Amino acid sequence: MEPTNEKVFSGCLNKLSAHVRTLLRLDPDKEILFIDTPNTVPKDHPTGASYRPDIIATTQRGEIHWTGIEATVEVNSSGRTEEGAGLQAASLSISLLQARPDLLAVQGFCVTKSGIILTIVSSSGVTRTEALNMSVSANRVLLYAFITRLYEPDPNMVDPSIKRRWDDTAPQPHYVFDITLTPADSDAVVCSGYRTIYARESLDPRAHIFVNETNPTSFGGAAIPVIKDAYCDLNSRFTEDAIIKHIHHERDIPGIVRVAYAELVCYGGPDRRVIVRDGRQKTRLCLKEFGRSIMECKTVKDVLIVMYDQLENTRIMYRNRNVIHRDISIGNIMFRDLPVPPPIEDRNAENISHENIDSDNETDGIPAIFCGGTYLLGETDDRSFTKNLLIDLELAEVLDEKQDELRLPSGAGTMQFMARSIRKGRLLGGHAMIPFFDSPPEISKTLLTRYRGIFPDRVKRFPCKIPTHIPGIVKNPSNTIAYHALRHDAESVYWVLVRWAVCAAPAGKASPPVSQHMRFRLTEDYSDYRPSYIEEGELDPSYDALRNLLNNMASYLDHDLHWATEAPFNHPEFLHEALQRLILNFLADNKDEDFMLLPTSGKPRELQEPLRYAEPVRSGQEHLLDPSSAGGGNCSLKRPASSQGELERKAKKAKGTVASS
Repeated sequence: MEPTNEKVFSGCLNKLSAHVRTLLRLDPDKEILFIDTPNTVPKDHPTGASYRPDIIATTQRGEIHWTGIEATVEVNSSGRTEEGAGLQAASLSISLLQARPDLLAVQGFCVTKSGIILTIVSSSGVTRTEALNMSVSANRVLLYAFITRLYEPDPNMVDPSIKRRWDDTAPQPHYVFDITLTPADSDAVVCSGYRTIYARESLDPRAHIFVNETNPTSFGGAAIPVIKDAYCDLNSRFTEDAIIKHIHHERDIPGIVRVAYAELVCYGGPDRRVIVRDGRQKTRLCLKEFGRSIMECKTVKDVLIVMYDQLENTRIMYRNRNVIHRDISIGNIMFRDLPVPPPIEDRNAENISHENIDSDNETDGIPAIFCGGTYLLGETDDRSFTKNLLIDLELAEVLDEKQDELRLPSGAGTMQFMARSIRKGRLLGGHAMIPFFDSPPEISKTLLTRYRGIFPDRVKRFPCKIPTHIPGIVKNPSNTIAYHALRHDAESVYWVLVRWAVCAAPAGKASPPVSQHMRFRLTEDYSDYRPSYIEEGELDPSYDALRNLLNNMASYLDHDLHWATEAPFNHPEFLHEALQRLILNFLADNKDEDFMLLPTSGKPRELQEPLRYAEPVRSGQEHLLDPSSAGGGNCSLKRPASSQGELERKAKKAKGTVASS
């Protein structure tokens, strides 16, 4: 056979596959076909990527979906090295592993002039043979065994708790997964009809998110719209399940995801061995809430209330349970389009002050009570109401006085949204500087009475009419290590809001493109070029009023509050309070402005003509919407491999070889 001829190669493999199927006595519809697909983009990859394998192995007949693929084949083209073709083949296998959460490892092929390279990819990395000459009988036997494994995978290559099936009852038929939970104290529970909406990069910290929001399975009396599978470090101080339960221990904090059930995932067989790969064990969380990315939020009013509530979430989480999130991003702040419970009656300050007098008192030991932005604006009587949902607490940390060494900057988090000092690993500044800190903003007169009634202690704790704080000259600030503190979560919220504002385009109107310069500054992954202030023309004109808010918020980020020595500037919640007041004031002062409720198109603004030397594999809009495209730490749930080139780099980094038998 001519190894570089796709049709000849697929024909030979189809003959082998048909022979294996006959020996295994399987029905004809179970036969795996090798189909030439060089110009076909299989549907429904969980990362949204547009990869195009040269050949796929599948039992699908008709439209091709990634989840229905058993293996991919890369055929080396002229002008490309054998090494390059091997990396491309590995990258395709990585992308297949993202689409197949029911498999722990996938197989792949690479056809070169020298022979056939066989590849296996798992969360442990990439293993591949040398190019096998098919004139050698032992190599033909190995190829035959490799194809047999597509029909009968080794038990260590399969997660027995996840079963793939085709759902032809949906308006647009697609693959779904049935996931079996195995609680120790009750019968197994099958969660049926869940689809994959997210896949983290396949190598190392692999993870998937499954969703069934229309007909979720119930467990222990709670609906489970979301299931999260992730490989978690055996040496972590806290599991995500433990962190979430710790946060909600005394009382639920609205707007933070809750766990209905958690378990370790096991291999099949009577011994029930936990699936462990390279020091990471496979963990399953069944979650009670479902939301969509904050980037899908359609109005300025909604996004600002969500940002206010997000600041309140992290503030209450820290105050009551001493927890910081450490990975605030557009992928971890979810938006729920919930109806606002209308107020029953008008509430004045006297009505509410007695009800809320202890909601934020630091001295009496009573936990702080969440109070959402919608309630503060007087639009509902339900102070716990929020459209915000904070997820992905894998990197969250419970702090105490002895944990500084555990908070050393480790690249954890999502780079584009990290506080600048955490991203740098050092406090900001040159050889010497004189930091200064503005007093908290005045509360809008239209809100002051209500705010005082709800938060009398906050008003006293953060007085407005105090002079600017100038602690004095600081020499070599960049010599000081930056530890992640509560204020850094607040800064991350600011960067999320900047991203939403830059991407926002009004529905039904032409919108000017995002400049390549701004896109580069927001998504660059090697150096931090994020803008300190948003200049005129950087937002769509319909939403340009947001620039004033963003720049006022940015003014509180000029110098690190690490250097503050006087109250209230050195209070852990100072930055939260300042940013929340600015948001509330903006909401109150602009409540009647048309732009507040002007719906976005739901799609990010277009980009200017791409730079010739830096055209991305994906569209610029996808790049701006992707919370992972800046790389960063490797633990955040919202960090898929961003492009074919990125997958190839991961394949090159992780590759190994095995000798042919």
